[in-house]
Amino acid sequence: MRVRSGTVETQEEFGVGERTEQRARPARRLLIDLTPLRRSRDLRCLVLGELSSVFGTQLTTVAVPYQVYELTRSSLDVGLASLAQLFPLIAGSLLGGSAVDALDRRRLLMVAQVLMAACSAGLAVNVDLGPSLWPLFVLPALAAGFGGLDDAGRNAIVPNLVRRSEVPTANAIFQALFQLGLVVGPAVAGLLLAGAGIRFVYWMDVASFGLSLLAVFLISPQPPSPATGAAGHRPGLRSIIEGLSFVRG
Repeated sequence: MRVRSGTVETQEEFGVGERTEQRARPARRLLIDLTPLRRSRDLRCLVLGELSSVFGTQLTTVAVPYQVYELTRSSLDVGLASLAQLFPLIAGSLLGGSAVDALDRRRLLMVAQVLMAACSAGLAVNVDLGPSLWPLFVLPALAAGFGGLDDAGRNAIVPNLVRRSEVPTANAIFQALFQLGLVVGPAVAGLLLAGAGIRFVYWMDVASFGLSLLAVFLISPQPPSPATGAAGHRPGLRSIIEGLSFVRG
């Protein structure tokens, strides 16, 4: 017999409870801890907005190559349309990294959502007017650049919404959302393209950005950190060069 917390239990009962707890620990390690979501309202809003945005983006990611091929019947053009997004994405990420140190991150996210929604709306209008090939190169490339701003702003906001020890968990939640969008988004896009048509897919993307914009609007203001704000940091080429020099060093 042994005594624990004022109660008497047999050695066998204690051993069974201990073994049960040990078996539960590996199972808990396989699941994402949702405690930060329960604790932070702003994080819940940001997660819901990101889920909507990722889902809509994946719809357009499938629709644009499909439409390019429908117009040109050229696999080369499909590849070039995707390649056109590379450099704007890099430039947007660099500029976003500079901007988050000087601007309100919430406002930056809202601007990015509006601009990406405008690009998707332009793709939908292009379907009605023609369509022409050049918007399928230009508009997705612009959206990729604005997506870099969005990623930088969101990454800078997350540490402000959770405890320091919960930052890895919060990042894991966003990574899981992204992976979910990569699987579900293209599958839904294929069904919608076969049934409702390509114009409907683009407008679905616009609607997803609208939901994401609303979710970000509900977040509390996210001003830049006092250190960078007090230093009079300004976004731009000089700031980007300083950041790259710091990374190189």
